[in-house]
Amino acid sequence: MSALPRPVVAVADGDEHQCRKSCAMLQQLDYPVTPLFSRLALEAYLLNHPDGLVILDVDTLAVDNRF
Repeated sequence: MSALPRPVVAVADGDEHQCRKSCAMLQQLDYPVTPLFSRLALEAYLLNHPDGLVILDVDTLAVDNRF
């Protein structure tokens, strides 16, 4: 039996350095990652990848109740 594919993890963080550190940690665990540095980038990403996994740093990105 083959293993299920790992989901792509979108990491959204307004702090680019911290985002890249989080992505590197996930990549070491063999997760494919997509770094995103703004809420607008995350919104655009989710339009094309609605079934992905998102890690969102709400301290560095402004969000509202639509999100």
